[in-house]
Amino acid sequence: MNNSQDTLPSIVTTVAVAPVPRMLYSRDEAAYQLCISTRALDYLIEKKELTVRRMGRKILIPHNELLKFSRKDHDAVAIN
Repeated sequence: MNNSQDTLPSIVTTVAVAPVPRMLYSRDEAAYQLCISTRALDYLIEKKELTVRRMGRKILIPHNELLKFSRKDHDAVAIN
């Protein structure tokens, strides 16, 4: 006789999986990731502190560039 008291409760395990980072970010997304304004990001691109990829008129910043930039110390960005 198999009643509900004889069955063992099923064990459910949950595994947290970290999301895979994107390969390329738009200017707005990259600025958000670095916690800076889009204008400050444009300044860094202009000064060649960040390497970008261009797809037509669209500017994309590789994920590894954001990581490299975030691991270094920087002077304050002066925007006129």
